Amino acid sequence: MASPQKENGYTAIANELLWEIGKFGFSPTEYSILFYVMRYTYGYNRKTALIIKSNISKEFNIDKSLISRYFNNLIKNNILIFSENGEIGINKNYETWKSGKFRNKPKLQKVQQVAKQTTIESCKIDNSELQNRQLKVAKQTTFAIPPNNPYNVLKKKENLKTKDTAQTAALTTQAEVWEKVKEIYEIETGHKFNSQKKDFVILSDLIKKHGIESVKEKLNFLYTGCKHAVFWFTQRGFSDFSVGTLSTHWNRLIPIETKEQKERRKNEEFAERFAAGSYKT
Repeated sequence: MASPQKENGYTAIANELLWEIGKFGFSPTEYSILFYVMRYTYGYNRKTALIIKSNISKEFNIDKSLISRYFNNLIKNNILIFSENGEIGINKNYETWKSGKFRNKPKLQKVQQVAKQTTIESCKIDNSELQNRQLKVAKQTTFAIPPNNPYNVLKKKENLKTKDTAQTAALTTQAEVWEKVKEIYEIETGHKFNSQKKDFVILSDLIKKHGIESVKEKLNFLYTGCKHAVFWFTQRGFSDFSVGTLSTHWNRLIPIETKEQKERRKNEEFAERFAAGSYKT
């Protein structure tokens, strides 16, 4: 029979924060992510910790791509935040939390009320009037190519075919990742990013082969490696933060603890063993 005891470990969290988390209306997957983060931060009396998405996936038996999707959504909505050393924690200022696309769905009662007010007569439109409206909308419709796309990968809207839609969306995402790499390099090094078409092609191939989420995750590992010089190929810091480095050392980019994180983990393990009386001199 299960019999959890506080003496075997507990997670200290402010009642106010716990209450707000319960009221916010997160999805089941988001709750799993938040519980994992709380367990490895507040559970060790810390504000932030090194969080690995694949570990969350294994712990709760949830698909890794789903974990990545909701994890990024929590960061985007200012619920999870990064510390200066790249660790993850919960943003305690819940008043700054943003509602993501998975929440604030219209209540059924409100939908039913709107449906009752809508009559069949109000939906009837004269055929000539409908044609005039369609013609007016068609004349007003324009499509602007986003300026952030360095290689003009988007086609004009009127020339897009159905099968091109998914490809265009992928290229847009690829361009966003490219711009992020460029932004990080220029901010961290203070030098202008050397844009080369071959690197853009390499990035495209990586996304096709491994998927956009895997590319983003590897870039996070590369960011940490450049910031703390934990890999032999990132000893020059952010001068090594490039698509070329990402491609060449793809299989070597794995989560590695920094010296500070490793020392902190050893101290915590020692404290746990000492508290349990299992420490041996």
